[in-house]
Amino acid sequence: MSIRIDKKSDLYVYFYYHGLALLRPYGVFCFINSNSWLDVGYGTGLQEFLLKNMEPIYVIDNLAKRTFAESDVNTVIVTIKRPTFPDVIARSEATEQSQLKFIAFKKPFEEVLKPDTLIKIDQTREKLFTDDYRVFPKIKIELLGEGVEMPEEGKE
Repeated sequence: MSIRIDKKSDLYVYFYYHGLALLRPYGVFCFINSNSWLDVGYGTGLQEFLLKNMEPIYVIDNLAKRTFAESDVNTVIVTIKRPTFPDVIARSEATEQSQLKFIAFKKPFEEVLKPDTLIKIDQTREKLFTDDYRVFPKIKIELLGEGVEMPEEGKE
């Protein structure tokens, strides 16, 4: 598979593609990086690739405390699973209906990350708001429809 990366992309975008290429089927990729790819033009290619070829699981942000205190960059923690056969599974109904959870912690991780919290987040299928965090689950196919313009059949 050949991937065209926008020349304006941050360096970490290359690490996404390289790291994901190294995953075995059902392997999980976890990456802490800048959150800019979620809302800038060069991030759309990566977002589309992840939604069409991988199974994004979580995008975790901490609104109360930066992951790296000395860094001027806002970061997110991203976990992604590689399906068995990306070309087949990524298009299957079950995979398209899988959820990606956007999680925002309102307190520092060390105050709120407990087994009960993680289990509750994992089991959540609807929006959830607590004093400590909020969870926005989105179905993968909906994200594709919202954020990616698909060319008409036969046109590129």
